[in-house]
Amino acid sequence: METRDKINAKLPSDIRVQDVKRVTKNFNSKNSCDARTCKIKVNATLKLFEGSHYFHNYTSGKLPMEPSSLRFITDFEMQEPFERDGIEFAIIKGYASEPVIEESWGVQRIDIPRAPGLGLLLEEVHYERYNYKFEIVDTEEKRNP
Repeated sequence: METRDKINAKLPSDIRVQDVKRVTKNFNSKNSCDARTCKIKVNATLKLFEGSHYFHNYTSGKLPMEPSSLRFITDFEMQEPFERDGIEFAIIKGYASEPVIEESWGVQRIDIPRAPGLGLLLEEVHYERYNYKFEIVDTEEKRNP
């Protein structure tokens, strides 16, 4: 039985290890990571941001109807992973409903939650620099045993 299969046998069914790689002794997955790719469905909600709105509820220190918080958005679509101050997360997780976005344009101050990582799908962790660096070392060691 492969290491990956042994680990997966002990994990909940909705969490899977996709691959296992040998690393150096001092490898730190958090600090060696170049980037993380997460996905979440947002385009339908982002459409609600289109048009002219006061973004005081999304900006620290802005008052309702303050001219400097007025923005006009012509098109708002996600092409890459995106999170906007937690409101999309709150809607998807059921902490808020889509009308909260409409209410956020009004004069009432609304507490917009920050989105935690919970609920996002970590699709890929990128270690290009680490892999490149240690691929060269590994290749040199094979040439000069």
